[in-house]
Order: sequence, then C-alpha cells, then structure tokens
Amino acid sequence: MLGWLHHITYSSGDIPLLNDSANNIAPSTKQLNDYAKILNINARYQPLKESGYRKIKGTHYEMIVDVGNIGPDYIPGHVHADTFNYELYINNKPFIVDTGLSTYEVNKRRQLERSTTSHNAVLVDV
Repeated sequence: MLGWLHHITYSSGDIPLLNDSANNIAPSTKQLNDYAKILNINARYQPLKESGYRKIKGTHYEMIVDVGNIGPDYIPGHVHADTFNYELYINNKPFIVDTGLSTYEVNKRRQLERSTTSHNAVLVDV
C-alpha cells in the first residue's frame, strides 16, 4: 500500500480528494512513510492500474484521473457519480479540484457531494 500511496500522492504531499477522501483525518503520506522507516518497512513499486486511477505528470502539472468502476460491487452505498472524474495540480498547487466528502449523514449535503455536479465529470441533459 505504501508503494501505491507514493504514486497517487501529489508532489506537494497532498492526496487526491476523490470518492470518500478527506484531508486531516489520517496521517499524511509523509508521516506514514516516516513511520514505515522506523518499522524497517520498505515500499515496493505498485502501479495504479488495478485501482482504476491514472496519474499524468508533466514538468509543471500533475493530474489524477478516475477511470475505474463506479464503486465496489460489494458496497454500492459508496458509489459516487464521478466516472472519469479528475483533479489537476499546476506548479504543486490545486487548480481543478474535487469537493471531497464532508459527511456520512443521510442528508442533502452528502447527496450533493456524491453527485456528478460536485465532480469534474461530464453532465449531460440536466
């Protein structure tokens, strides 16, 4: 998982806020890597392809694209309307972002955050 985390994390240290991701609720990538070193755990290369994410990286930009299934078959409650969603960082700063998720309450806010309008995805015939 450390190898996969290394590849999905932006150069700035941020994680993409796709699906149910949120900032400041768990240790950062750097903190997890530092702890792994203390435990003498070495990260191995792990490509993103099986997870359904792709990372496109240039000199001044990084983009994470969600090209995977809409959600795990065994927990349909985690589905978001975000097919082909993406985030774009330019010069290590967020440029196009996802809203992320702020609540697990069953309410209008959660429904909005899981909807296509809260993701960087194509919305047709609204």
